Amino acid sequence: DDPSINATRGEVHIGGPSIAMGYFVPSTPARNDEEAKNIKQLVSKNASDFYTDTNGTRWFVTGDIGAVDNEHRRLMIVDRKKDLVK
Repeated sequence: DDPSINATRGEVHIGGPSIAMGYFVPSTPARNDEEAKNIKQLVSKNASDFYTDTNGTRWFVTGDIGAVDNEHRRLMIVDRKKDLVK
């Protein structure tokens, strides 16, 4: 994270009609009970990263911290909110 970047910061959310279409539905059925349990846990865990607004737009919370540079009209990823490696 570079504090010298003088821009508005916040967590990045991406949205639209095609965000993660079919993400919650596995393309093939589970081969056994263990695999079915793992799929259910994964779907449950990741479901909290998605939400739908009052207009019906589906949004994904990326876990990235972005800084908006209004002068150059760009979004820069400057940090992570979520640690991917423990």
